[in-house]
Amino acid sequence: MASWKLVQKTKQILEKERGTVYKPWGGKITVCLIYPNRYHVGMSNLGFQTLYRSFNSEDDIVCERAFLPDPEDLQEYQDTQTPLFSLESQKPLSDFHILAFSVSFENDFPNILTLLDLARLPLESRLRGREHPLVMGGGVAVFINPEPLSSFFDLFVLGEGEEAIEEVWEVYREAFAKKGGEDKADLLKRLAGIEGIYVPQLYHVAYGEDGRIESMEPEPGFPRQVKRRWVKDLDRCPTHSTLFTPDTELKGMALVEVNRGCPRGCRFCAACFVYHPFRSRSYSLLEASAREALARESRIGLAGTAVSDYRDLLPLCQSIVAGQGGISLGSLRLDNITPELIQCLKQGKDRTIAI
Repeated sequence: MASWKLVQKTKQILEKERGTVYKPWGGKITVCLIYPNRYHVGMSNLGFQTLYRSFNSEDDIVCERAFLPDPEDLQEYQDTQTPLFSLESQKPLSDFHILAFSVSFENDFPNILTLLDLARLPLESRLRGREHPLVMGGGVAVFINPEPLSSFFDLFVLGEGEEAIEEVWEVYREAFAKKGGEDKADLLKRLAGIEGIYVPQLYHVAYGEDGRIESMEPEPGFPRQVKRRWVKDLDRCPTHSTLFTPDTELKGMALVEVNRGCPRGCRFCAACFVYHPFRSRSYSLLEASAREALARESRIGLAGTAVSDYRDLLPLCQSIVAGQGGISLGSLRLDNITPELIQCLKQGKDRTIAI
């Protein structure tokens, strides 16, 4: 029995949202997309929102969300023995077919175990059977290094999720259509045949005394190195805010992703290499995305790993200002700043920029 207090708080959160997707469950693959931090943080994550929109665009998939409970709610879950449930339907996570974690930061790794425990699921993959949800992980923290979490996940998507996820759905649909489902081990082997999918149980990892990996041997028939997937044409995957709420760090702002990767190649920066090569979206697509976003919010946040290296940044900002929109940029390189750009940002009421 779920805590009435927790259910009521969830419904109050949903009442403030715009863009929430509700779907009936009957006969569909059910996915709970999980951000391993609080709602206030996770709802500012553009990758998380992009996956939510992408998963729900499939007619036969229902995607709902879950987050790390606030401290006071965490205590309520424990005191009332309420299993962790999703936002949209308040169904227990154990009722879903798939739990998909979007992991952006290593500091959130311990929260993943907290969430699995709250969901009343065995923490280790080897202890979960066909009766449990499939637990998959993705996000930049995972494709930098998934190994610290390898005992707890059934599979990882290494690289940009948009590129591999359709192939994952195709394989899972075949398993879902079988009467009684498919044996978990067989399903994971078929999923491991997709480029970019890492199934830890199919790899034997040996560690040295210092804790470093000494060797990593795959089972016969699987690649020694799992290749990272990346989207060659970003225009194929528009990335912008689709969910809006005042209960988030970036309230009042719609995010639009400009580019991925970076042409600079600074050795200290992981983003340059995990998102390699440098790619930008076309001006026409970004201008249309910004115009659409201004119908939802009055301010546009231009996101990317190298926004100031985007060649059409000035005309894009001018277009947003002409549409009576505000502008927010996270950072600018000193060598890309021009008087015209500063004037445009001033008109767009951008008050703080890291140089």
